[in-house]
Amino acid sequence: MPEMSTALDDVDTAFLRAWTDQRATTSCGLWQDATDLGAAHTAKFARLADLAGVRSGARVLDVGCGSGGLLEYLAVRRDAVAVGVDRSARYCRDAASRSGVIDVECADYRDYAPAERFDAVVCAQLLEHTTRYSEARAGRHLERYRDFFQRLHDWTRRGAKLALEVLAMPDVRWSTPSPAQQRLIEGVGGHRCFVRPSDLGASCLGLWQPTHSVLLRDDAVRTHREWLRRLTGQREELHRRWGHDLVTGYERVLRHELDALHSGTAAVALLGFRRIDPR
Repeated sequence: MPEMSTALDDVDTAFLRAWTDQRATTSCGLWQDATDLGAAHTAKFARLADLAGVRSGARVLDVGCGSGGLLEYLAVRRDAVAVGVDRSARYCRDAASRSGVIDVECADYRDYAPAERFDAVVCAQLLEHTTRYSEARAGRHLERYRDFFQRLHDWTRRGAKLALEVLAMPDVRWSTPSPAQQRLIEGVGGHRCFVRPSDLGASCLGLWQPTHSVLLRDDAVRTHREWLRRLTGQREELHRRWGHDLVTGYERVLRHELDALHSGTAAVALLGFRRIDPR
């Protein structure tokens, strides 16, 4: 079983809250009606819940739930039975402390075995951590994605829906990336491998029917700019509390991603799927 990337994983959630929002949310916000990061992230949670068809009383799984902000939204705002799985003990403790009907299991999703099936699944920026660029160049990333979709199919009921958020390089040719794509790959390093959405479409055949696909650039740019503004505005204090390497590592990754988002090399993709049920 390949290791997921760990370069900047499993950090103190207090550090993340210092420059993201109070829920330590490190995925994209939606800014149409939002004036701050917290509201932008809540709007994104709502979009994911809508794409997954979450209704009152539904059993919903958040794969790679992190510190539990989306789980709490699903439980409190959508009245769902929210279940999360994440391999970080630190994040699981944070998620389990949140309000609402939340159940969190600390495990790699590839070792997870739910006792009951789910009505819906959400997953925000996990797939980037399941493979490496070297595997993508060799075509082995498709095996990882196919395994992911197969597990989610096995864990869900008939009629289930799935909502994904991924960091995407839509036009990348893994064997011959463009200079801008190569700069992003080298700048982000082992932290995350951006996803080509067409690879997901090929990997879910027979399991999940794509129903929605949108690329977000402006929202992702604004989210990254706000993160960097907050991070650099208190750089000295963050260095003192958490060390130079962690802070500069995050700043480096955020700047490389912002450059790629601003130029159109990268985007955030919101994707919806419907479970293909056997007749």
